[in-house]
Amino acid sequence: MTKRVRLLYVVARDRPDLKERLTAAFLDTDNVEVIVDRRTTRTADRGSKVDRERRLMDRDSDLAALGWIPHSEAGGRLARHPPRPRRDRIPAMTSGPMHAQVLHEWGGEVRYETVARPSVVAGEVLIEVEACSVGLTVLNYMSGNHSRRPEDLPRIPGHEIVGRVIATGDGVSSPRVGERVLTHFYLFCGACDLCHLGHEPLCRNLAGQVGVARDGGYAEYVALPARNCIAVPDGVSPIAATAIPDAIATPLHVSRRAAIAPSDSVMVIGAAGGVGIHMVQMARVFGGTVIGIDRGEERLKLVREMGAVAAFDSSVPDAAQPVRHLAPRGVTVAVDLVGNPATLRFCLDALAPRGRLVVLTTFPGLATEVAPRELVARELAILGSRYASRWELGEAARLVAERRITPVVTEVVPLAEVGSLHAKLRGGRLLGRGAVVPAGAAARSPA
Repeated sequence: MTKRVRLLYVVARDRPDLKERLTAAFLDTDNVEVIVDRRTTRTADRGSKVDRERRLMDRDSDLAALGWIPHSEAGGRLARHPPRPRRDRIPAMTSGPMHAQVLHEWGGEVRYETVARPSVVAGEVLIEVEACSVGLTVLNYMSGNHSRRPEDLPRIPGHEIVGRVIATGDGVSSPRVGERVLTHFYLFCGACDLCHLGHEPLCRNLAGQVGVARDGGYAEYVALPARNCIAVPDGVSPIAATAIPDAIATPLHVSRRAAIAPSDSVMVIGAAGGVGIHMVQMARVFGGTVIGIDRGEERLKLVREMGAVAAFDSSVPDAAQPVRHLAPRGVTVAVDLVGNPATLRFCLDALAPRGRLVVLTTFPGLATEVAPRELVARELAILGSRYASRWELGEAARLVAERRITPVVTEVVPLAEVGSLHAKLRGGRLLGRGAVVPAGAAARSPA
């Protein structure tokens, strides 16, 4: 709501531009409409010298109250004080201790510790974490597959964060205090050409990733740039929302990269994992017919329940035979979420002419042989897919809110017990995603 401030400004000569200058300045920041009552030189000259000095002091006092440096202190010019913080922007809970899982060495395990609660600076928000997803991406980063810079340690992992904003730094208009948000994984600048085009993971000034280059969500509180936050739709629980930032948004990006359409047959390798089980659903949303590949009947059963027309065990001899039987002309899209030489070759062999292989893994030193002759003869395309844009996170959240995608979060544990989920992930025993909940958070069960 716009506030009206009537400012009595006694001047020695008319200043027709004053109202415009003051109004423009205040409307940009504080929603204040300034109405200036000017007096002529004759009026200003009336009265004693004491009266004139008193009126000038009153004027300076009024200006100072509105955040302007008095004329006498500004070298004869009108100047601004730095803006005073709004009451709802004061980081009231940014001091004191908190509990967090801390990584001290690449390739090691996290330790549950008491650490300092983060504070916010300009452009950032402080989030009280309600839940954080647990998936293989976290383990890959903890193992040092992405970076082993010693200066990045110690580090609090976790990037699929959901929580309430409890404080905002200067200059933040959105999100507001009290809003529930989920967070983008990449620390993009928001100002380069690729960010403006909606390709934030390819940001030219990328500062790293949440949970790798700066502390993440394995904690009770986390401070992040406001631009990394996306609103959680009404009706989506914190636990369900933890799957959105990566496990659901990434398949959305993959589906767009591969241009999946109703005529496509889509094979998903690693279909029962955290990203895979949502890739099965997303490919269906785009109109594709899905074949899932994984190991073990329990995992294959889940893949079928989530919409695959068939699910086959990759550990059996000649695992390609049932795929050929179901898609004798080959699959038009293959999505490899495992990314080893065997699975990459399995996908290439299964592709139909003009088929598309999408790869997402980034394990260092891993490579596979692909002959240009093979690509040319069948007009195959190999596509890299890197995370998801900020817009895609919002779209993924919308699909969940509309119940077109079902978040699969099968196990939830207290933050102090995250090691149990890590062990299940390493052993291939976790279906879909897991999540951790800090002590005191309201949500404690899958939803």
